[in-house]
Amino acid sequence: YPPLARPPRLACERCNHRIALVTCAECALKYCLTCDHHVHSKPALAQHLVVLFNMPEQPSQDEKGLIPNMVRAARAKDRLEVILNSVKSKAELRKIEEAIQLEKELEEEAERERKAAEYAAAQSKEK
Repeated sequence: YPPLARPPRLACERCNHRIALVTCAECALKYCLTCDHHVHSKPALAQHLVVLFNMPEQPSQDEKGLIPNMVRAARAKDRLEVILNSVKSKAELRKIEEAIQLEKELEEEAERERKAAEYAAAQSKEK
């Protein structure tokens, strides 16, 4: 029997020494875990979306080992980021709505003051 075909192992595009396991869309590079941590621990790059590549979408729960657990953790992290982004979006939306409401209240108050001043001026002319 011929040997089973293995997926090609790609070298990390930063160190060219270790096997690349993750890819960053923003950097457009494939990294080993060590280089990924080194690069994406910097504040400017910490928001990049880094995902495992050439991995099944979701390993079954009975799979053991580091890679399946890393895939599960990456999927959980992605779901958490979506939730956090929606919370941030809702908070931003709430702030915008509050600002609009405050602006509307200020405009209404200015209109009331203008009408009161007109009424007072009309009253003083009548006397």
